[in-house]
Amino acid sequence: IWEAQWDKIKQIKELQTKLTKLKNPKGFIYPVPIKVAGDIFEHWKTSPELLNKCICSFPDNIDTIFGNHDIPRHNLDLVHRSGLQTLIEADIIEYNSLQGDWGFDIDELGLSRIKNKKIVVLHVLTYKGKSPWPGCTDPDVDELLDMFPGVDLVITGHNHKTFTYKRGKQLLIN
Repeated sequence: IWEAQWDKIKQIKELQTKLTKLKNPKGFIYPVPIKVAGDIFEHWKTSPELLNKCICSFPDNIDTIFGNHDIPRHNLDLVHRSGLQTLIEADIIEYNSLQGDWGFDIDELGLSRIKNKKIVVLHVLTYKGKSPWPGCTDPDVDELLDMFPGVDLVITGHNHKTFTYKRGKQLLIN
């Protein structure tokens, strides 16, 4: 299983390198960022071996928020104990606290922009179709997009199920 995961990291790094080398019509080369919606690790207490592998293998220009698995006891005051914080301190990953950490209210979020597109990255559970369980109070994709009417791209995590959803000019990627 580890080999398959590192192979995916390698593929992402190769794609990022290929896309970064593309020039726009004016000849400028733009670095291609990688946005991660949290839960880089399964557990906040990562092994030194795993951290070393990440330092040696991760692509450049990764921007993330904390997911619930990344934070000791789901307490942002304890992030200094986490493996993800080690990668942030080593400048392997960039952390933007304005992009909606796990546990924050949605109205506290900031937006980032890539080529004039408004993007928000969230670690919240969302779903499309049938509710994941009876009584679920988490927003479905339409409710979530309604919260961000001027946002072009919403990137979510926490659900751990891959899907995309397009509504008008808005795109949601989980």
